[in-house]
Amino acid sequence: MRGPDAKQVKGSYMLSPDVRRAVTDARAIAIIHGIVSLFEIVFPDRVRGYYLLGSYSEGTTVTLSDIDLMILFRGAFQAGEEETINRVIEACGLLSPVRLDIMVQSEAALRIEDVRLKLGSMVVAGEDTRAQIPLPTPEAHARYITEWANYFIRLLHDDASLSAPLSYPDAADEFYGYARIRIPQWYPPEATAGTKELVATVCWTANALLSLTLGVAGYVGTKGAAVERYGDVGAPEWRAYVTQVYTRCKGAWRYDVPQEEAQRAELRELCAQSLAFFQHYQATYQDYLRAQQ
Repeated sequence: MRGPDAKQVKGSYMLSPDVRRAVTDARAIAIIHGIVSLFEIVFPDRVRGYYLLGSYSEGTTVTLSDIDLMILFRGAFQAGEEETINRVIEACGLLSPVRLDIMVQSEAALRIEDVRLKLGSMVVAGEDTRAQIPLPTPEAHARYITEWANYFIRLLHDDASLSAPLSYPDAADEFYGYARIRIPQWYPPEATAGTKELVATVCWTANALLSLTLGVAGYVGTKGAAVERYGDVGAPEWRAYVTQVYTRCKGAWRYDVPQEEAQRAELRELCAQSLAFFQHYQATYQDYLRAQQ
């Protein structure tokens, strides 16, 4: 029986040199390697390729960052395969000390309107078929990206309708309700507040605005790329806001609510601006819908 240092690792079990260079966290590498190995055991010769998305592919991880993986199956799913896939994903989540976001698609039903695979991923193992994936039409991409932006905006505003004027989630709160935890599984059990939902919403919203206003020229594959691109070509009055939410809430404060008073004041000011930014998106989105009629 071979131990963990055995050298006999073959085929798609071997992680790509790119991912080993990009992911410097040995624990994350072990988790990714374990997921690939498990899928290869359960689904031999069925996976075309494994791709890393999100913060780990960008090199912008913080303590609360998820490991985001896209797994692309050959052809169409076979009978009973999807049920087994869901069970394997659930088992991986139970074993991993880091939260996982594992997305599995088949080549036959690949959602090309989600450009993260083509434009924002890194090959982990298997074949790289990204060059063969076409870009979606501007209309298809806009539908997809606004669906996610709308979801997070409604989440952040307690299921408010986007057809009516938005208001602060809690105008009496120090951070206007934008630091309230809505997705507990994104945080450790002891967390009482955080800004991961705010950052996700701002990034998806900036991404959607790029798609609505620039079409193909606005396609980006990661949150960081959306922030950078919006900082270059977005509405001038909102470029600094989008950049600061990302660099301060994620980069500097690691999605935590800071304790130092000056930093709390900085976060409060960003939260104060958030409502007007989402209203700006709301107006742009409604204009887009009217133009499509």
